[in-house]
Amino acid sequence: MSKKKFVEYVNRFVNSQKISNNAGVDPKWACNLQELLIHDLLRELSNGKKETDWVGFWIYELKGGKKYKKGMVQDEYGEEIKLKTVDDLYEVVKNERRGTKWSLSL
Repeated sequence: MSKKKFVEYVNRFVNSQKISNNAGVDPKWACNLQELLIHDLLRELSNGKKETDWVGFWIYELKGGKKYKKGMVQDEYGEEIKLKTVDDLYEVVKNERRGTKWSLSL
């Protein structure tokens, strides 16, 4: 991660803290800001591309892997890629950084 991105994320966190400490702000809204920040940070650390946001897909679409079904994700050779656990997610992200291409069928 570049220094510019690092500074951006730290500043976003500091600003979200200021907002959450504001007396008139709904705490739920402030938590949502921090959740978005964490999601963006994880995406940046994993690959930095919005179009291949496996972290967001796993968290929001697959509900932390609970909605994963066999055969949903395949590599460029048609081999199934399991995406049920956070360990599976880590492997997908790690391999994508190495240039592995994935396909998704919903």
